[in-house]
Amino acid sequence: MNFKQDILKALAPHVGVDEYLIEIPPDPAMGDFALPCFSFAKQLKKAPHQIAEDLVKAITIVPPIEKIEIKGAYLNFFLNPREVAKRVLCTIHDQDNAFGMRKEKKKIMIEYPSPNTNKPLHLGHLRNMLIGASVAKMYRFMGNTVIEANLNNDRGIHICRSEEHTSELQSH
Repeated sequence: MNFKQDILKALAPHVGVDEYLIEIPPDPAMGDFALPCFSFAKQLKKAPHQIAEDLVKAITIVPPIEKIEIKGAYLNFFLNPREVAKRVLCTIHDQDNAFGMRKEKKKIMIEYPSPNTNKPLHLGHLRNMLIGASVAKMYRFMGNTVIEANLNNDRGIHICRSEEHTSELQSH
């Protein structure tokens, strides 16, 4: 399901490209992937825009690539949404419960909820606790070692005030 590989295959007969050169444009209207042609100028002894024009004429469009446009010195690749959806759904079906699992094996620390010590816990804190726990579970599912750190400190001004009122009541 690596769509960059499909682009590399289309480019291979015409120019040698490393995968890291293929970028994701800042605006989806510019395509799904882009190839800047600046790095080929010295090797091919042509202007980057001319290289882009030559490549777009030479490349045979094969699925999932739907079309290729030139924007300055960039080749912008547009993928067929149906083909992309088909491949993604087939991958999800084939991998079943292992879909999304990686072998990252990183050690990650997630700190949450860290409530404000100057006021009591409220529903917003619960939201942050749920997000933190969910992110921790996702990272763990991907094969990482996750350390969850919580600041369980609700001893703020509100507790001091309630203790102050309690001692006033006891003295009367």
